[in-house]
Amino acid sequence: MQETKGHLIKKLHILFNQCNISESDKEAIYSSYGVCTSKEMNVVQLSEICNKLHALLQKDGREPKK
Repeated sequence: MQETKGHLIKKLHILFNQCNISESDKEAIYSSYGVCTSKEMNVVQLSEICNKLHALLQKDGREPKK
């Protein structure tokens, strides 16, 4: 089942908080996709970032909160 854009945006912001991503780092991530906010991203882009942040948490031995 494919996640909806709204769900992915919410998940992204939860992961940002869990990974302690600063505002400037968020802006850099968005900029790398040519956007200014998560709302401007498509489902594929949002899924990609969420997957990368999820992997980062697992690498650090943490499990993302649902």
